[in-house]
Amino acid sequence: GVNTMKEIIIMGTKQRIRPVVLTALAAALGFVPMAISTGAGAEVQRPLATVVIGGLVTSTLLTLIILPILFGMFEKLKFPVLKRRKKNPNISMLIVLFILPILGQTQTLNIEELIGIALTNNPQIKEASLRTEKSEVLKKSTIDFGKTNVGYNYGQINGDYQDYYWNINQTFKFPSSYTSSSKLNQEQTKLQKINEKISKSELVFQLRSEYARLNYLLSRLEMYQELDTNYSKLVELSNKQYKVGDIKILEYLTIESKGNQIRIAADQGVIEIQSSKSNLQKLMAIDYPIDPYTPVVWKEQIQVSDSATLVNAGLQYFEQSIQVSSQAQKVLKNEFAPEISLGYFNQQIEGLKGLDGVYLGMNIPIFFWTQKGNSQAARINTDIAEQQFFDYSNELKNEINIAIQEIKKHQISRSFYEGMGTELSDRILRSSAIQFTSGDIGYIEFIATVKEAYNLKEHYLNSLYQYNLAVIRYNFLMGVYN
Repeated sequence: GVNTMKEIIIMGTKQRIRPVVLTALAAALGFVPMAISTGAGAEVQRPLATVVIGGLVTSTLLTLIILPILFGMFEKLKFPVLKRRKKNPNISMLIVLFILPILGQTQTLNIEELIGIALTNNPQIKEASLRTEKSEVLKKSTIDFGKTNVGYNYGQINGDYQDYYWNINQTFKFPSSYTSSSKLNQEQTKLQKINEKISKSELVFQLRSEYARLNYLLSRLEMYQELDTNYSKLVELSNKQYKVGDIKILEYLTIESKGNQIRIAADQGVIEIQSSKSNLQKLMAIDYPIDPYTPVVWKEQIQVSDSATLVNAGLQYFEQSIQVSSQAQKVLKNEFAPEISLGYFNQQIEGLKGLDGVYLGMNIPIFFWTQKGNSQAARINTDIAEQQFFDYSNELKNEINIAIQEIKKHQISRSFYEGMGTELSDRILRSSAIQFTSGDIGYIEFIATVKEAYNLKEHYLNSLYQYNLAVIRYNFLMGVYN
């Protein structure tokens, strides 16, 4: 019999080494072609395959080496609470099972938490925020009086006497120039704030789209794994029947080939899920692993149904661009206005001190060619901004209509699969299982019916995914994510 923990560990390791190594080796070898590929897409496939292979190797070593060592270590520990009771090797196992997941756990987050982290960390959002802050700071530069002129003369200014003359003067723009410049800066700040809003809405749109893709991939992988489990049992059964001559080799090879295809699809699904999670990490600008919480059936909700509530940030941007161009035109018109000069002087003439006075003057533009050209160009810029607003408005309306039609289209297929489609798939699976068990149909017919049933499930997942994407785009166009 087995009496010590050491003997239990050795016996358990011997029993598990073969299945563990074979399982990991089979999966790892399946990724070797991808890891050494040099064709199109290899720069994406190789890192993913390397990560999977490394994970399989690490988990194998952990299972066969680290876990047995930890069993032995925890068995030797003397816990005061446990001294009163008889030693139970299962306690050590439970401690390890609870501790190991904690050491490698990832953070589980829902979609709203993902968006919150992304809006805080994403470098593009930070850059847009800094540009807005810069625009706010530039408000201080709108009232600029220029440099003050100070002069001093000493010597024989009016005769043989050593006299002096000093003065100070300042040139000011026409008062309306400062007002129009201040308004222009305010309009530019508003424009930059809208630009920051656009960056945030685009980030939320990308995050929700990738989240919908991840939900689809996880649901599809679950379906593939369920199908793989069933086919593994079927392959095992057909192998036994083939060895005793109950079925032909063509049936056995067909089942084995289909099982391999499903297993490959499942392995590829794992890689696609890792790629989707990497995309989420990139959008969130984080370097730690995440495990997004995705419901079994996740549906994006239409949050705006009335086009009258349209608050699309892009439309607001072009509308505000008209205001900026119009205000810039007013600033240039003030270039026609004169500049005002004020000054004060104090001097000595032939020894007589204390002679002072003030100076008032105007700088009047006589030649207007430059100012006229700039003003005309500013008026054209305003016309261009108005045309851009008109074009974008029409394009936005068209895209919203397309998004609505996409929602309706995928809603039809989604409703079918949620109603009759799912029920029909289950009925096909039950009926085919009963007929296969009773011998009414063979392996080939059974495989065909199972394939049809799971095709219905996959079509449902795909229609739900396309529906979510259409709703996400509609919400984005309607300005829900601003």
